[in-house]
Amino acid sequence: MREITLDEIISFDKKRAEKRTCKFIRNQFRDSGQERIILGLSGGLDSSVCTKLLTKVVNPDKVTGLFLPDVATPEKDAEDARVLASRLGIELKEIPIDEIVTTTVQKLNRLSKMTIANIKVRTRMLIFYAFSNEYNGLVCGSSDRSEWLIGYFTKWGDGAADFSPIRWLYKTQVRALGRYLDLPTSIVEKKSSPALWEGQTARSELGMKYEEIDLILYSFFDLDIPKKKISQATGLSREKVKRTLNLFEDSRHKRGLPPSPSINLSDTD
Repeated sequence: MREITLDEIISFDKKRAEKRTCKFIRNQFRDSGQERIILGLSGGLDSSVCTKLLTKVVNPDKVTGLFLPDVATPEKDAEDARVLASRLGIELKEIPIDEIVTTTVQKLNRLSKMTIANIKVRTRMLIFYAFSNEYNGLVCGSSDRSEWLIGYFTKWGDGAADFSPIRWLYKTQVRALGRYLDLPTSIVEKKSSPALWEGQTARSELGMKYEEIDLILYSFFDLDIPKKKISQATGLSREKVKRTLNLFEDSRHKRGLPPSPSINLSDTD
């Protein structure tokens, strides 16, 4: 069996990927009939790549970025979001969410750290759609394929959007595309983190690097390599392969609409 390497994943045609994604954005915006695009601009990689692609298709004055920090948000993220918004010529609104989150948490009482983290994400989603309502906006999601497949997002939080232009690209591919698009190095090289509590990183929470996760996902979903042979093909441990694919299975409920019974009232049984 041939060896699967990260180079194989990130050695894609960036120009074609850019063109394909921009066409998707153009069609979504045109067909929606909406007047603006709303997105969360966190200063992180994914939202920055989305913002850059949006401004290649849509007039920057029709794009509103929302930076919604809380006490755990690194100042560097704020700086990167402001610099990128200024460079691309889009409107950036900064709305701290601490007061909203604190009020909610106090009302509910005795919540776990993870529950509070999810409340933060869902609070941001609430604000995205408030702006969408007020300004006839289409909400752009910034989840990538890696996050989507392993369920590394909050249900009805950052997973909620009207369209998701980079969800077909793995995290490592988004990073490679970010370099191609000439995004600031501080953004492209930034450690992946939802920044929902101090010191949080995706690697520490997932127990693996995205380079490893993407190798496993790419082998399974793109190359159709059987589960039992992925370890041999990638050089990664069976434990990591099992963990990654279990994350996919366990998060199925996040990727679809709520199930409903298929019942015909004319049925006699």
